[in-house]
Amino acid sequence: MNRTTKSIFGILIAIIILQFIENFRYQSLLSRVISKVSNTATPKTKSIPPITPTPSVFSEITRPLEPEVNPAIVPPPEEKYSLVFSDKLGETISLSHYEFLTKGKGAFHHVLKGNNLTLEPAESGLCGEVVLLKDSFLTPNFSEYIVEGDGKIDIHNTHADFGILFRGTKSGSYYTFLWNGNPENNPPHWQVAKFDRGPSNFSYPGGTFGGGQSVPVYKPGDWVHFKVICKGDHFWCFVNLFDGKGNHLVFEIKDSSFASGTVGFHADFIQLPNKAYFRNLNVSVPALRNLE
Repeated sequence: MNRTTKSIFGILIAIIILQFIENFRYQSLLSRVISKVSNTATPKTKSIPPITPTPSVFSEITRPLEPEVNPAIVPPPEEKYSLVFSDKLGETISLSHYEFLTKGKGAFHHVLKGNNLTLEPAESGLCGEVVLLKDSFLTPNFSEYIVEGDGKIDIHNTHADFGILFRGTKSGSYYTFLWNGNPENNPPHWQVAKFDRGPSNFSYPGGTFGGGQSVPVYKPGDWVHFKVICKGDHFWCFVNLFDGKGNHLVFEIKDSSFASGTVGFHADFIQLPNKAYFRNLNVSVPALRNLE
């Protein structure tokens, strides 16, 4: 082999070696790139602890709501009562057992029909009256009791209010739990009104003129049952519309103006052809107490 041939052969060997080295470097670099890309695209997963949500306004709003109990309208604790007076009008009592006090308006005819006391306007215009059970049945210092009775009117011809009366006196002072359909009450409202020595001096314990509760809704022509529990300066007022839903607690009120007094009915702003009707006046007292 001459010198030229050896030189060419050496050059070829060098080229092959260089190509081998270059391929090795390229493969190594390519492998590192692929590994890096692979690690970036599919990172290793780490164990993530569960997240416990913290309370928030939103979670409080969206969670199922529980019924709210307002202590201000919870009736008094259960207590045994004894019936001391029951008036099934037209059966066991007469009109002579009542005092009728006018309210500065037109007078009524008083008629017993069946077991109902009917107050029928004796003249045109607005008529009003207070029906008080006489002191011979309930002494003037009669204080803590449950009074119940039924009432109704025929129609609602722009005016009318009627209800049950408690802690009343012949001087014209009394409370009344009533349905008020007079123009300032739109829609008509249940109210507790207080009259102090006459029809012109009145206020609304726990409420305002034209205010009150509009539900449950009373329909003129139907009977409604009124019930009031008097305990100290505390009064709980219920209505029952005879619709199978029982008593509705409408008011729980505190007022200390009148500590005692008799019971009865209240009707005002009644005008023809409307009439007011009352029946079944009942009074019960705590079973272990006297009437003193």
